[in-house]
Amino acid sequence: MTGAPTEKVAPPTVRSLLAAVYLPSFIFAAGQGAVVPVVALTARDLGASVALAGVAVALRGIGTMAFDVPAGKLVARWGERRAMLFATALLVASLAGAVTSPSPLLFAAAMFVMGCGWSIWLLARLTYVSDVMPAHLRGRALSTLGGVQRIGGFVGPFLGAVAVTAVGIDGAYHVHIVLAVVGYVVLRVVPEPHDSTPPTGHAPMRVAAIVGGHRQTFLTAGIGAMSVGVLSWGSGTTRRTT
Repeated sequence: MTGAPTEKVAPPTVRSLLAAVYLPSFIFAAGQGAVVPVVALTARDLGASVALAGVAVALRGIGTMAFDVPAGKLVARWGERRAMLFATALLVASLAGAVTSPSPLLFAAAMFVMGCGWSIWLLARLTYVSDVMPAHLRGRALSTLGGVQRIGGFVGPFLGAVAVTAVGIDGAYHVHIVLAVVGYVVLRVVPEPHDSTPPTGHAPMRVAAIVGGHRQTFLTAGIGAMSVGVLSWGSGTTRRTT
């Protein structure tokens, strides 16, 4: 007895993630790139000191770091798509708050919220890629995702510069709002090419257990990566606030 023919599902490849993962990631990263160069300038325009403007720049990164663990729980509970919807709304709200902030303190708070939204969005994409890609392609797919985001971060300042020239410094935030909405529309229109259901059998782990189990990595490579990140952000902040 011959059974009904089954439809063959194409195996995951790096190329299969192009439209559903890499394109929206590029769009969102370009939006972030448009905003980052003008954060310190906006804070200074609102009356912030050089030190407070530097804090406003740092708070975006601090928000991303501080919200990584809650973002992981949120993605696990809601799923990648719902989490990215929430992250997009949070990003747009923070950008609107940045444009309308009457004081540097409220503006700095908006930058922190923007970092939280970016943390959720990025973690949702990383989770999806990690879930769907086979082990032998996972590293390549994740590194490609990182490269796409860096390309977006490179293109974004040029888009922001055009907008700032046309409408003033708020134009950079408008660029990010538009790109955030466009990126989410792409996510809604383009179906995910692979089932993102994670493998069964994973036991939940506490944060303290993860930190303890990988403390050697955190104390060596982790400190090195953090130091390089602080140097790159610090040098950019110094140039923009002086």
